[in-house]
Amino acid sequence: MRLRTTLTHALADVADVDVTVAERALFDRVDPAALDDLFAPSGRGRAAAGASLSFGIWTYAVTVRADGAIEVRDTRQPGPESTYSPHPR
Repeated sequence: MRLRTTLTHALADVADVDVTVAERALFDRVDPAALDDLFAPSGRGRAAAGASLSFGIWTYAVTVRADGAIEVRDTRQPGPESTYSPHPR
């Protein structure tokens, strides 16, 4: 599964919205092809160690990491982060 698809589903799950709504909002902020390319495996079969991308969408702070972890945190509510961790690629 491409990273853009995983991220769209993570956002939809945490925000409790339809996937198509999350996809439109997400791609207004992030270029989907660039997102996939940024975290594409290198010649050695993995993305650059330590790479990450953070941005805001709606009331959420989103961070995507090279290891495949995706964090989606509601900035209005203190407490533990809502974290979505996809299966390893």
